[in-house]
Amino acid sequence: MNSSEKAVWQFDHLSLLSRADDKGLLKLANILGFTQGERPPFPFPGRWFYQEENAVLHVVDVEQQQAVALNHIAFRSSVSVKKLLATLEANGFDYQLTRVPEEGVVQVFITLGDLMVELDVPDAGLADQVPVMQSANQLTH
Repeated sequence: MNSSEKAVWQFDHLSLLSRADDKGLLKLANILGFTQGERPPFPFPGRWFYQEENAVLHVVDVEQQQAVALNHIAFRSSVSVKKLLATLEANGFDYQLTRVPEEGVVQVFITLGDLMVELDVPDAGLADQVPVMQSANQLTH
């Protein structure tokens, strides 16, 4: 993308790994005024917490998780998936593609050292070509 075609990105969510019975995480969500709400039908357990209409905290339930841990941070844009992938490739990033079931969103995962970043863009009719994430362990750091 050249400077006249810069994508606009917005914070989307923070994803954490946690035991389903972690009381501290639930207390924090309550303090922040988040309410638990709908979550797309991923084939692994988890919960989404909302601030008004935005699912800003995604929790993946991992029973063997000893303490709450950062999974990834996510941003969203309306940039096309083709432009995003071309930009990532031009900048030397490896990426992994998945999609959100029933949402029309492609998830593009990149890593920066130990930090995983999710970039969410419209699927542009690619739903049949991009798989739904099957487990919390599917992505590699």
